[in-house]
Order: sequence, then structure tokens, then C-alpha cells
Amino acid sequence: MHNSGFGLYIATEDIPGFRQASEIDEEDPKTKIQLELLSSCLYLRDLKNNNTNYGVDDQGELRIVDFEIHAHKQNSQKIANNFFSRNKQLRFDVGKAAFLSWDLLKNIDLANASIEDQKKLLNKHSITFTVDRNFDDYLTAIKKNVTLIAKYFE
Repeated sequence: MHNSGFGLYIATEDIPGFRQASEIDEEDPKTKIQLELLSSCLYLRDLKNNNTNYGVDDQGELRIVDFEIHAHKQNSQKIANNFFSRNKQLRFDVGKAAFLSWDLLKNIDLANASIEDQKKLLNKHSITFTVDRNFDDYLTAIKKNVTLIAKYFE
């Protein structure tokens, strides 16, 4: 893990067979829909415009390797309306399967617990850091989005 005044960087495992979207001739519509759904729910920016920040693994599953978070003020209902505004059946089918496999609320809580553990470790070793209320606001906003959008897939 590394952080700076601009963000938190967490190193992850190597992704078997990873290919950046920039290396793929024609993206699978499922991948595009999943990317849009995750980007909207989690307020991830720069993915649509930077196809080196995501790709697929050796199973063809979406993998995001880098992202930025943008202002998390957009209304959850508006996000859902935008997502379902076209290709409704395909988006429903892909979105429902993705939400089931991602288990976002559980994984958001696990990620937050991991961050809390890192904070405790830093404190234990007298390493100073600044806690920003913005993260708590972000966490609340994405949980609200995920909860609302999950209802569309019931």
C-alpha cells in the first residue's frame, strides 16, 4: 500500500491472462455494461476514456486495475435511470448476474475493514496520516447506490 496527498494506492495480485481493453479489437457488450454499472455505482471516473485502466482476465471477466473517484453527489435514482435508458433487457440480464457475482455490499464492507486495519497498523507504528471525512461520505454514497440499484435486479 502507498498513499500520497492525492490518494491511496493498494497493490493487488497479478491477474492471470490480463489484457487491457486497449489491446482488444472488439469489446464484449457484457464488459461494457459491467464497466458502466460499476463506474456509476462506485463513482469511478476516467475508465470510459482510458482503456488501459481496465481489461479482461483469462476467463474474459472484467478487471479494473486503476481508477479515479469523482465527486459523489449524483442522485442514485438518476444513475439507475441512465443505466436502464437503453437496451433494457440486456442491461437487466448482465447487471443482475454481475450484482449476484460481485456481492458489492459485502465486498465494500470487506474493503473498508481492510482500510481500517491499515489505519490501526499505521497508528501502532506511530505513522501519521490524515483521516478525511470525504471517505466516509463516499462510503455512504456508494452503499446507497448499490442498495438502490440492486432493487432493480430483484
